[in-house]
Amino acid sequence: MSSRTILALSGSLRKGSFTTAVLHAAIELAPSGLHIEWVDMVRPLPLYDEDVAGAGDAMRAQVAAADGLLIATPEYNYNIPGPLKNWLDWASRPFGQHCLMGKPVAVFGVSPGSRGGQAAVEYLRNIVPLLGATLVGEELLLPSIKDQFDFETSTPSMAVAASLASLLGALHVAVG
Repeated sequence: MSSRTILALSGSLRKGSFTTAVLHAAIELAPSGLHIEWVDMVRPLPLYDEDVAGAGDAMRAQVAAADGLLIATPEYNYNIPGPLKNWLDWASRPFGQHCLMGKPVAVFGVSPGSRGGQAAVEYLRNIVPLLGATLVGEELLLPSIKDQFDFETSTPSMAVAASLASLLGALHVAVG
């Protein structure tokens, strides 16, 4: 089987982001035949504005060329961060003919709190299919991440590693 390319993006912009650190650990756990590439696609986009629609063309082409997406999100005020919502707005245009149509997408939440980004993950799990993408895997919430991840060595606990591996396995099956 040929290698499949998955683009990984983090909903967090913070340099020392827990979410981005866990996303990079997930990339290291990719099964054979699944190439996961982290791309900073969220930060560079201006606020969505149809008057500057060409600003999202390069990102949309990159997403269209990939076999699937892995999205990690923190939770801000019981929802996804604004920059991730902005990315979704850019990626989902033109409506009905955009780069997310039919694209397998796996999502997970990361939080230092006890909820694991539950509201943000629920939002993504609801909106991804409405945008025409294919939601992959079970709900994955990673709460109390500071207790389950060694940020100095970028090493997840066995439970976090197993959960990420399961989600990546589902994504691998979905992209064939």
